[in-house]
Amino acid sequence: MSELRADTISASNGTSPVTLTKQSAAKAWSNHNMSGTSARASFNIASYTDNGAGDHSITVTSAFGSANYCWSYGGKRASGDGTNCFDVAVIRSVDPTSTVTRHSVKDHDSTSDVDAEHLCVTFMGDLA
Repeated sequence: MSELRADTISASNGTSPVTLTKQSAAKAWSNHNMSGTSARASFNIASYTDNGAGDHSITVTSAFGSANYCWSYGGKRASGDGTNCFDVAVIRSVDPTSTVTRHSVKDHDSTSDVDAEHLCVTFMGDLA
């Protein structure tokens, strides 16, 4: 059996990232607490912006080819609130760009703006 080990894989020009073909892999994902600006774990995420209670922006490191990528969110309120992982509603509140998506998180019970303790997001689409 062969083994391949590498620290970095780049396109043949040596500077561009490798293009994923014949795959529908997530191009970015994150698990973070909305009351802060850092993640527990993430991939291809440059930064988070806290715009206020329940209002959050995520900037990806590698831009998408357009603003027409797909996203999926799930979240949980603060510790002790709710009984399951999907007790907040996430809606896109501002049109995305190829690098930034901004969203609003609402409490399912009260419909008030709330920072999720656990917000998980996955982005799918073609990178630039």
